[in-house]
Amino acid sequence: MYNNIRIYYEVIFLRNFIKTYEVGAGEGDRFDLCKTSALLNFMQDAATRHSEIMGISRDVLITKYRTIWILARCLIKLNRPIRTYENLQIETWHRGFQGPLWYRDFEFKIDGETVGYATNVWVTADAVTHKMKRPEGFEEINTLSAAPDRSLGITLGKIKTPDDLNTVCERIVRFSDLDVNQHLNNAKYGDLVCDAVLFSAEKPCYFSSLQINYNNESLIGEKILLKVNDSHTFVTGVADSGDCKFTAEFTLNFS
Repeated sequence: MYNNIRIYYEVIFLRNFIKTYEVGAGEGDRFDLCKTSALLNFMQDAATRHSEIMGISRDVLITKYRTIWILARCLIKLNRPIRTYENLQIETWHRGFQGPLWYRDFEFKIDGETVGYATNVWVTADAVTHKMKRPEGFEEINTLSAAPDRSLGITLGKIKTPDDLNTVCERIVRFSDLDVNQHLNNAKYGDLVCDAVLFSAEKPCYFSSLQINYNNESLIGEKILLKVNDSHTFVTGVADSGDCKFTAEFTLNFS
């Protein structure tokens, strides 16, 4: 009886993670709103912390499975902008893997009010080659920790690239952009999107909807050309080699 109760509470604990983040001065933009990259970083931290609780931290993945986590796609929806010095509560849960894809959902609250939500698609990849691999051996972890009943019901597909693209700027991948996987960190792509789209913005604005698809790794020293369509709803990053590094589709709101 005691063991059953203990396991029950452990399973409930495994199925979600909640943390509150203060949007500090360094995480605000020129309009005193939370940077997109800062929000992505908060989400990355929450997902990482929850993965550790689930028993599949980076160290465990590498040691036991020779595998790492790589973010493949991300969608953020906001009802209103998040402002500097607000306390943002993020709740996240893993809804279960579908083939090689691990879907993770998020809910954002400020002072108890839901201000947005998000969905991530993570993949497991070989720790050396970074090529995607199926999550074999994770079945028990998935059974204990997944919360499919809380799914936001969102699936993330490919983003169609429009024809009317114009190069607006270029970006060199620097040492300070890298993460522990030795490539451009997923949160930094938020800065690339903003640099391409908002460089001439004169009044406060934010992305009420933003999907980023991470198509190919960006490595140190690579030059990425940032291209935007005429209607300012799409941006992509293309390397000199012609490889498409990412695509992003968004709706921009003025606050």
